[in-house]
Amino acid sequence: MRTLLFPALLALTLMATAAVGEEVSVDCVLHSQHLLVPARPVFESLGAIVEWLPEHHAVKVTSGDSVAVVSVDKTQAFVNDKPVEMKAPAVNRNERVMVPLRFVAEALGAQVDYQGDRVLLMPATGPEVLLVIASCVVVSPRARTAFGGGGGGGCSSCGR
Repeated sequence: MRTLLFPALLALTLMATAAVGEEVSVDCVLHSQHLLVPARPVFESLGAIVEWLPEHHAVKVTSGDSVAVVSVDKTQAFVNDKPVEMKAPAVNRNERVMVPLRFVAEALGAQVDYQGDRVLLMPATGPEVLLVIASCVVVSPRARTAFGGGGGGGCSSCGR
């Protein structure tokens, strides 16, 4: 029995590892308990097209028939041309637009699974992407400390 169990577990581990198409390391922002990530590297790794719309100060993310437009410093976004309220706005940090990860991913039809300092993105089609959180800065008005430094805050999505 033991000789059959090990190969079966090894095969399951290899299948789970093979399902992840890419591993992307990102810096993030924690804003009002929502994880914001840089739009371009994260969503291009899922096969989406990311465009900067300077006239609207917004990012447009297109994946298949789904389009999400998120403006910097605004909580109203547009998903397939329909207005939708977000719980946290996109922010511009160090010349990068940081967007709410779960909102944009789900608007494009992907599922999000938080796993500590890693986030598994599972698109409707195509390989999964594993995000590795390299660092995170808190910009929430309730907790103005470096990520992990206390302050009573914490991400409701990932528990940090």
